[in-house]
Parts: sequence; C-alpha cells; structure tokens
Amino acid sequence: MKKIFYLLTIFLFPSFLFAEIPWKTSILEALKEAREKNQPIILDLYTDWCGYCKVLEKKIFPQEPVQKALKEYIPVRLNAEKFPNLVSHYGVKGYPTVLLLDKSGNLIGRITGLPSEDMLVKKMKEAYEYRDTEKVLLGRLKDKPDDTVNNFNLGVYYYRSGEKEKAKKYFYNSYGSKDSSQYPEQKHDSLYNMGIIDIESGNYSEAVKTWTYYMEQYPKRDHTASLYYRGKAYNKLGKYKEAKADFHSANTLTGNEEDKEKIDEALNGLPVH
Repeated sequence: MKKIFYLLTIFLFPSFLFAEIPWKTSILEALKEAREKNQPIILDLYTDWCGYCKVLEKKIFPQEPVQKALKEYIPVRLNAEKFPNLVSHYGVKGYPTVLLLDKSGNLIGRITGLPSEDMLVKKMKEAYEYRDTEKVLLGRLKDKPDDTVNNFNLGVYYYRSGEKEKAKKYFYNSYGSKDSSQYPEQKHDSLYNMGIIDIESGNYSEAVKTWTYYMEQYPKRDHTASLYYRGKAYNKLGKYKEAKADFHSANTLTGNEEDKEKIDEALNGLPVH
C-alpha cells in the first residue's frame, strides 16, 4: 500500500487550542477501559522520523472539533516501530496511521496519511456508529440468518474477542450455509478457522477430524499448515507415529525456511522411540 499524504497549509494556531489529550501508551489498558466504559478506541500510530506524524499531533489533534470528537473515544498513541506485532496485525503500511477500534479491538475505521481536521472528525463520527460491532453484526444476521458472509464475520468477531466456542459456531454455520457456494473463500476460511480453534482450544481429537476433512474437501490447496496442525494434534494425543508422518509431509511441501524451522522444532520435540 502506498503512503498517502494529504497536503495542507500549516498555519500557526493560537496556544489555547493546544489542550492536553490524555493519551494512553498501553493498548491492553485501553481495551480494558473500553470494555468497562463501552467506548471505542482511537489509536494513533507514529514514528520518530515521520514529519506528518508531528503535524497530526501538534496541529490537527488539538483542534476544537477534533477534541470534541475525541471525548467519545479512548485515545492511545504508540510508536509503531516498538509494536511490530500490532502493526502486522492491523496491516499498517504507512505513517501516520490512525486506527479506530471497537471495545474488543476490531477495526471499525482507518486513516492512512495526514488527514485534514474535517476528514478526521468525519471518520471518527462514521466509525462511532459501528462502535458496537457485535450488535451490528447480529442485527445483519437477524435479517439473513443463513447468510455465509454474516456468519463468517461474526465468527471473526468472536475469535478476535477471545470467545472461541462462539466463533466456531458461526464459522460452522458459515461453512454449511445454503449460499456458501457463492462465497468460496469465506467457506474455505470458515473450515480452516474451525481447525485452528480446535487446536487452540485443546480439542485435539476434533482437530484431527477437522483437518482430515479439510484436506479431503480442498485437495488442491497447499497443505503445509494442515499437516502441521494435524501433526500437532496427533502429538498431543500421543499418536507419535502419525504426528511424525504429518510433520515430514509438511516439511516436504514447504519451501519457506521459517516454516521448515517450525516443523523441524516440532519433529525434534517428539519422543524418541
């Protein structure tokens, strides 16, 4: 994604506009407060070398309309280079980037580059209407309960919120919905995500079944991950021979060095017989 910057003339603003913004420096603390207060989060990601980031901080955020809109949000400001996992998770490519999140950390709005005062306020107001993502998604599902995409989106929402059993339920509904053939990627991802949830939830017998079924349904897909996860499940079940076979097969399929290291680590962790 190219860095997009909005050029504007920078004027000197009166000092009374520079009100103190109570920026938080912990996304975890912000999420906790957001859940307690049922408020969305505004996350300003900057870098030390980014000139437009300083303009956003010193010239845009202090403006009275922006300050007013900020009162509805939990404000967080982080140096992006110190939080690479966060940057990767939200797919941040340029700076400044402003992320608007619901109380569970789901993305409800994004601004990449330097926004004008009006644009920032507009985006914040638009995102605020979707601050309760769960309510919005459930409302859509009520109208179309068998909809592949609506069920899939709820699955993603609950997974990101840490409610994995709920997530699996909606992924299951998405995969099996009547119109799923019209949305092949969501159908595929729903089944794949069910396998991930089985592993993460410790349902290893179910994980073996899910990944076996997945490979049967999608024989032309790259099964490096499928074999790796099924191997992990076999290992946890004490079926070391099957685990070893899956890990070896996964290692043969992949050309990615990081994947090979991960698979080799799993192989070396198997009991020696």
